Amino acid sequence: TNPGTSDEDEVILTAEEDMPFTDVIGHWAEDYITELWTMGVVEGRTETLFFPDESLNRAEAAKIVALLFGYDVEDSVTVTSYPDVAADQWYAPYIEALSGEGVLEGYADGYFRPEQTVTRAEALKMALYAAGITVPEVADDAELPFTDLYGYEWYVDVVVHGVNLGVIEGYVEDDTFRPNNEVTRAEASKINLETYDL
Repeated sequence: TNPGTSDEDEVILTAEEDMPFTDVIGHWAEDYITELWTMGVVEGRTETLFFPDESLNRAEAAKIVALLFGYDVEDSVTVTSYPDVAADQWYAPYIEALSGEGVLEGYADGYFRPEQTVTRAEALKMALYAAGITVPEVADDAELPFTDLYGYEWYVDVVVHGVNLGVIEGYVEDDTFRPNNEVTRAEASKINLETYDL
């Protein structure tokens, strides 16, 4: 054992050798995905593929934050809070565990839309709220850190706080955040694990 290596590090290194997702090897988010997989928080879309650059949907996002941040998830549910979330669907217990917690909510029409993709801003909000982190309001006259952030958007407070915490970054090539871009599975892995490690 190396003097500077903890038992936890050794567990993660061993897990990397067994990590089954061939499309994660060498990816910029390999360490994030591997750690979440080791913790039992994420799975691949097949036995050997994670698809790190594909989008994340609301059902998948619910599972990640519910497991990572220790919400009480039942093995099964008999009723759900949303007409488009059937009780026998794999994601129903995760969605129900988060219902009413302000982490992942339904829409004004009462539907949840589990297959709808999640944006970068939404993924960041879910992680911060799931972790119980208070998001302060940005002052009206504050200088916003990205050229595509505007003070009237719902996500401004979330984005500014997430960036200040080091949970997420913008795009240096054009100084944008792209809050409405679909979040990738790799990006969501980083956002959630960075938040968890705060």
